[in-house]
Amino acid sequence: MYDSDLDEIIVTPSTSAARLPPSPPPRVLPSTSAEAATAGPASPPLRPAPLQGTPPGAVASSPPLTLDLMRQCRSLDSWDRLRISLRLERQLLNNTEVEMLAAWYEERAASLIEMSKLWLFDNRVGDRGAVAVARALLHPGLLELHLSHNVIGDKGAAALLEALPVQRPTGLRPLWLRLEWNIINADLLQQRLDEQRKARGLISDVPQVRPSSGIPGGSSPAHENRLVLGKPGGGTPCGAAAAAVSVRLPWASCQKQPPSEAGVLRSVKGFHTHVSKLQSAAAPHHHHHTAPTTSAASASAAAFRCIL
Repeated sequence: MYDSDLDEIIVTPSTSAARLPPSPPPRVLPSTSAEAATAGPASPPLRPAPLQGTPPGAVASSPPLTLDLMRQCRSLDSWDRLRISLRLERQLLNNTEVEMLAAWYEERAASLIEMSKLWLFDNRVGDRGAVAVARALLHPGLLELHLSHNVIGDKGAAALLEALPVQRPTGLRPLWLRLEWNIINADLLQQRLDEQRKARGLISDVPQVRPSSGIPGGSSPAHENRLVLGKPGGGTPCGAAAAAVSVRLPWASCQKQPPSEAGVLRSVKGFHTHVSKLQSAAAPHHHHHTAPTTSAASASAAAFRCIL
């Protein structure tokens, strides 16, 4: 599918061919009644000229997808590679399949296509898949990388941050990197972003989430929240300051949290630990296994009654 707004080819699992949209029909200007009386019989409507090799009477619906046309539409990069957006979200992809995708791109497709946008959100991608993406699919011309709603941890996040390009092509907006709703430590992620800034000069922006309704205290439904883009030193980026930002990570602080144990689970776990210690202490120190003594069994029963 061709997206004229994005100047690229979008590839989805159900896409069978990439075609340009048909040209709009020619506009016919209305004429006044006086002009119509003196102009004679109306001329037939204009039709687009048939392409070379088209049979007489046939009308071509759209021009062929040629290299020259794709260059005019900015669908090719400076090395004549086809810019594509690859949509693989919600496909239940796991680490092995993402590693296969990265290997395919490295070995066969890197010289033919350039990834402009890559959708991999809401899959089963973990650290191994994130490492594969960082190795093969992160390049300076990438516009968007969607990896949210997966199971990426701190190791995968670190590999992605280390592979982020510092320099972006002239005029290209910062990489839009989605990593929310994984199992990443948000504080550690910010710490590693600071380390990358000091080590490599990587300028990142984690936009703030603010309610758009202006309710004091920040209490607002999620769909009414808005992102406030920042820049180094604070404020709103503009001009050269905005161009210095290499990557933006919206909603990076929104991560999956492991559920805390309920009190009853902690009590049961503590009870079994206590019983095990009593049995170990009461067991004689020789190779024969004997049953716990009466005193140990009584103590275990008393501990269980205290929990109840």
